[in-house]
Amino acid sequence: MTAHGAVESIQQGFARQHGLATRAQALKLGMLVRVGETELVQRALDDMDEDVRAGSAMRVVQAALRLARDDPEGAAAALAPIFDGASLIDSPRWNIQALLLKARVEDALGDAGACYFRSCWTRRRTCSSATRGSARLTLR
Repeated sequence: MTAHGAVESIQQGFARQHGLATRAQALKLGMLVRVGETELVQRALDDMDEDVRAGSAMRVVQAALRLARDDPEGAAAALAPIFDGASLIDSPRWNIQALLLKARVEDALGDAGACYFRSCWTRRRTCSSATRGSARLTLR
């Protein structure tokens, strides 16, 4: 039995999905996005409970999926709750992934991308568009 199979068999015994099983599933879905299985990942997300899908790890997966489908606005919407504090990240791995995806979203959206996240970070960051076509975030 593979590690993935073991996680799925253990997960079936729980009334509610365990946090480690959720992270393992997010890792698997993220890997599937990277190898181009976007339809499979979308179906898995559609079949998922809303509370599981709203977790930070799954939001990172959703953002990666949206970027793979050339939808940076959708990726920004998936990441927004992470950066406004509504969906807390409890793992450095997911935090780094979210920051990397945020940078890719901002790059894809240009100035609009940085300003999209501005509403999420009003207390911590400001948006400056000193040069046309590039976005710059500065710490206060």
